[in-house]
Amino acid sequence: MKNSFLKVKHVILVLILVTTIACGKDDPLPEVNIPTVSYASPSMEAQFFKEGQSTAPTVNWNNNQGLFSLATAIEGLTINASTGVLNWTKALPEGEHAVEVIAKNSAGQTSISLTLKNALQGQFIGVFDSVEIFKVKLIADGSIEVIAGNDDSNLATGTWSVDGNSVKADYSYSHGDWSFKGTLTQTESKVTLIGDYYSGHGIIPANISGDFNVVLE
Repeated sequence: MKNSFLKVKHVILVLILVTTIACGKDDPLPEVNIPTVSYASPSMEAQFFKEGQSTAPTVNWNNNQGLFSLATAIEGLTINASTGVLNWTKALPEGEHAVEVIAKNSAGQTSISLTLKNALQGQFIGVFDSVEIFKVKLIADGSIEVIAGNDDSNLATGTWSVDGNSVKADYSYSHGDWSFKGTLTQTESKVTLIGDYYSGHGIIPANISGDFNVVLE
């Protein structure tokens, strides 16, 4: 009797195991789809020559964890592969950058288009003609303040523009009009503006008066 009972018990256990395995094979695997991703805003602003980062996006990996990447490399810009957070360093160039974020899993990928604005602005201090103090304040709204010499009351105002790494300005003191054209150079540690200044507005080559060399504070 005891052997018969054990045989019956063994058969029952085998049947339970087979049934469990069979049922497990019939369970459908979760469907994997391409990820869906959204950032709080498609437009972001950096502060010139300052490190910063974006907020994390909202992401649904749709049953398969994937990775983030950038479609095109941009100087000073990286992305956290796990979280999708954008990080930028002081080397991020001036200007408006089109950023394409890729979120990819085994089902495919999603592309997210963003704009990162890094407007040139700040106060530069240095010298003109290698001797006299020269202060240049570039304001984000396109206005400029210039002080030449040791007297801070000798203030000029005007407008400026940037095209690539070329900065141009027209400005006026109480005693006359001036202009300058300089080349912007940016690294992780320093931003310099080096060029020439001219009497009168419009950067007329015949009116060149000297040179200047200033560094962002």
